[in-house]
Amino acid sequence: MPSDQNTSLPTNDPVGNAFVQFQQGKIQEAESLLQSVLVDEPNHPDALYGLGIIYFETERFADSAQYLARLDAAQPGSKDLLLRLASAYALADQPSKAVDTYKKLLTIAPHTPNIHFNLGVMLSDLHRWEEASSAFELAIEQEPGSSETLLNLADTYDRQARFEEAITVWQRAIALTGTVAQDPELHVLIGKRLRLVDRFEDSVHFFKRALDIVPNDTEVLFEQHRSMVLNKDLSGAHDCLEKVEALSPNYEYLAPAWAAVQLGLGRAEDALTTCEKHLQQYPHDITMLSTRPFILNDLGSEREQAAIYENYVYIKELSAADGFDTIKTFNDALSEHILSHPSLRNSPPRTTTKNGQQTGELLVEPKGPVATLEHMLWETLDEYRANLSLVAGSANEPCNEWPKLKGITAWGVVLNAQGHQVPHLHPTGWISGVYYVDVPDFVSSTDKDHLGWLEFGAAPPEIPASKQPATFLIEPKPGRLVLFPSYFFHRTIPYTDTARRISIAFDFNPAL
Repeated sequence: MPSDQNTSLPTNDPVGNAFVQFQQGKIQEAESLLQSVLVDEPNHPDALYGLGIIYFETERFADSAQYLARLDAAQPGSKDLLLRLASAYALADQPSKAVDTYKKLLTIAPHTPNIHFNLGVMLSDLHRWEEASSAFELAIEQEPGSSETLLNLADTYDRQARFEEAITVWQRAIALTGTVAQDPELHVLIGKRLRLVDRFEDSVHFFKRALDIVPNDTEVLFEQHRSMVLNKDLSGAHDCLEKVEALSPNYEYLAPAWAAVQLGLGRAEDALTTCEKHLQQYPHDITMLSTRPFILNDLGSEREQAAIYENYVYIKELSAADGFDTIKTFNDALSEHILSHPSLRNSPPRTTTKNGQQTGELLVEPKGPVATLEHMLWETLDEYRANLSLVAGSANEPCNEWPKLKGITAWGVVLNAQGHQVPHLHPTGWISGVYYVDVPDFVSSTDKDHLGWLEFGAAPPEIPASKQPATFLIEPKPGRLVLFPSYFFHRTIPYTDTARRISIAFDFNPAL
């Protein structure tokens, strides 16, 4: 328990007696003896160290860090002390102080891979991903064969959407053999990330490797089918779905997947049969509802599908907001709220936003001006539903039958140069929408390329329709609010200008 410089104190010394008491399990007696020493000599090094160790061993890590930090302030420069102090901060859930201590350690022992590794872990806890990457990179330079460090490094790259780098590092970890090489979850993760960077053939390969480890895993088979569709291997995708169906006939996503593959194989009539049969049982299945328009389009109802967008996409221009002088001051407040929101991140992984930023949930306190928008959204929803009743008789559209809606989720989207959103739907919503807060001047009705516009109807790669569907375009304008069924595929057309575009996307979610 006493510090390394003085480990053989006589037992008539209070610190030595405290050591004996501690060894005998008399924790309180040892603690009292050391505290009495500090009353007379507040910076007594062995007493400070002893209390730090007692508190550490009894899992009172914040107290341990307090006394070890006092010792470091009185007698700085001990590597062992700093290692213990950094560990105490980490275990006390004080990652910022742990980071500072590990950095101090590195001035003493810059070539210690474990210190770089632990620094990376603490920086990761703080979501300081770029710094964490640097720490793990230095650890790998000094200890290239550490699979644990490689996996942590890959995770930090993944968190920053640096997918190609993450994939490369994961492959290095697998090449080390051992348990990592036989981890099916890691192979699946690599397969999914390869899809994100459009390396579909490589993605299929990694799912096959996962299936070599877990041959009859339904989830892996389904993921392999998804990559095969994107790789235009529809026969292979068909075979995967047959295996999924044999293993799990009631697999949740099976019917929509069958409809899409049947469509891609030129069997649109079969796809429609699959679709309608499924919707009779699950009328609010967003995935199947999103596939249906492309099936109907392939069967020759192009004009009817174009009319659906005209009838079911609702546009409203907001001209005033309670508590704000003008709609511009309201939009300025929303813009400031989004740009300063603590959850705003660059192109978050696994989202549809590309070359831009996106927030987390905006409808949590403090809501700021979004609270005013929330009230306006509910009002507009009532108007939208009333408008639908005027067109419902002219279209056999599933969204004519509404489930009960339980609430709204909303998030901010900031697009920059080449910023856009890929074709997507909102799988957890029933009615979705977007409110335009700030729109660049170049986005206008005179632009024949419709840069930055909202487009409905384009088929995503995972639905291999044979006919190009009709699309429906909407020009974004500040103060413009757009509502539509959540299963309508839509995207933002990319633009090259450096100007910023800010919007708020939202879902009215069903209480299913």
